[in-house]
Formats: sequence, C-alpha cells, structure tokens
Amino acid sequence: MAQTINREFDRELIPNVLRRRFSRWLVSKGALDLPSVSRALLHCHTEQLHLGELAQQLGLLTAAQVEAIRASQAQSGLRFGESAIRLELLDKEQLAGIIALQQENPRDLAVVLARLGLIEAGRIQNLLNAYESETGRVHQLPIRALASVASAGQTG
Repeated sequence: MAQTINREFDRELIPNVLRRRFSRWLVSKGALDLPSVSRALLHCHTEQLHLGELAQQLGLLTAAQVEAIRASQAQSGLRFGESAIRLELLDKEQLAGIIALQQENPRDLAVVLARLGLIEAGRIQNLLNAYESETGRVHQLPIRALASVASAGQTG
C-alpha cells in the first residue's frame, strides 16, 4: 500500500521538481543548450542536505515542525515530504522547490557556468535573479562570487 502511495505521489511530484531546477529553466529560456548545461552539472558538487534542514534554512519550517514531521514519518512509514504535506506544513509546490534545490543548487551551477566560460558572470547573475523572481526563491548569489570568477577568467 505504501509503495502504491509513493508511486502516485512521485508521478505528480517528479515533473514539478524537474521544472523547478535552474538548469531546466536556463534551457527553457534559451540561455544555454542541453549539452552545455549537462557539462556544467558534471562539475557541480551540491551539498546534500536533508529536506527538513533545507526547509528550515528557507524559513518554510521551524525546528519543532521538522520534529513533528519526523515523528509522523516514523509512525506512518511515509517519506519526509509526504508526511509534511499530510500534516499540512508544506504544500506540493513548496516540496517540489525544496527537492529541486536539494538536487541542484542554482548558485553552485551559476558559479560553474561562469568558471567554464559558458555564460559571462554578469549575465548569469541576471539570469539567476530572473529565475529566483519567477520561482519565488530567495537564494541570492553574491555578485562578488561571480565577479571573482569573471576577473579570474580575464587574467587567465
């Protein structure tokens, strides 16, 4: 029974997660082609954080809410996100955004794209701002991080 619920849940969730990834957004906007994004993703090393930890960092959940979800998860056997939705502490859009961020940090990808010379640092900052505006995310990449990439590329 739990596997059936998981499959149904995933069937709805996975496409939403994929749509929210920065790499997919860049391709959909014509900023990069798929081979270039794929090349950059091979160089990304996104830190794997637990969904609860990410949700707390984003201000979507408190520590107490994360613990309540974990307790529910232990009783029900459901995964963290499914338990959070059942408890009405997250909605499906929020969960998809957290999972997309867990899989691919837009800031990490932006830095890699600039380092590889696939997109100029100033342009990637503008694209990142547009992506965050469209997706409602606030993961602002400090301009100095991209500026240092740009200056290194000019001197190297």
